[in-house]
Amino acid sequence: MNRRKVLIGLGAAVTAIVGGAATKVEAFSWHLAAKEGRKSLLIGGAGAMLPLNKALATEFMQRNSHVDVVIEKGGSLQGFIAAKRGAVDLAAMTRDLSDAEDDVSAHHFLIARGSIGIIVNKESSIKGLSQSQIRGLLGGEITNWKLVGGIDAPVNVISRTRGSSTRQFVEEVLLDGGDFVSSAQELETTKLLAESVAADPYAIGYIASKDNEGITDVAYVAVDGVTASRATLLSGRYPYTHSFYLLVYGEKKGLRFDFVVFARSPDGQKIVQQKGLEPVC
Repeated sequence: MNRRKVLIGLGAAVTAIVGGAATKVEAFSWHLAAKEGRKSLLIGGAGAMLPLNKALATEFMQRNSHVDVVIEKGGSLQGFIAAKRGAVDLAAMTRDLSDAEDDVSAHHFLIARGSIGIIVNKESSIKGLSQSQIRGLLGGEITNWKLVGGIDAPVNVISRTRGSSTRQFVEEVLLDGGDFVSSAQELETTKLLAESVAADPYAIGYIASKDNEGITDVAYVAVDGVTASRATLLSGRYPYTHSFYLLVYGEKKGLRFDFVVFARSPDGQKIVQQKGLEPVC
């Protein structure tokens, strides 16, 4: 039995998103109505896109009552490989294609943009940092704020725990594949991270724009002189812009392409905005 049939078979045993909460099966999240003879749409890839894809899938299934959507949570590379092999219909990716991936059959559609904001305590004198300074602070090469124009005080790094999709993006992009300083405090949620930074005048942390609703007691620093805004995200000028793509491998037609068209439609882009991301269409 091939992987696609396995995914559909497993999905048939769990709760449909339109009927209630999604169910996790090991490392995967699934939504599939337990009915025979229906069309299926399989989406696999970046975990950071799971909330957005769930919301888009809910509305898509309501508009297409004959369709069941299965979403597999993994990484951008895994999603791309699965789409190329035909194991999934769409790959959810949070990065551009590499030169090796970018062939004539790979159709990469931008559906949203977000950002990673660097936060400090509101009492901090630090208003802006360079990318190299941020890498040094988070990675432990810079251990005192006076080395980046601040007061003579130790740097306290606050991070999300391992497994967080936001942390993974920070490690890959902000730290250039490196690790956080070993002394970094690791917290389970964005809310706890923000509260810790708000309570510590020597702290530094990070927040994804999709998670920043209601967070007001911290200060965001400019990165290379640029602050995150709709304009700087859409132009790509803000260095820590987080792009969200759906990839179709092969012909641009059928149910999988219908989903992409919906995601980029005015109604799909409203859902993007509701999830705390910037519409791109």
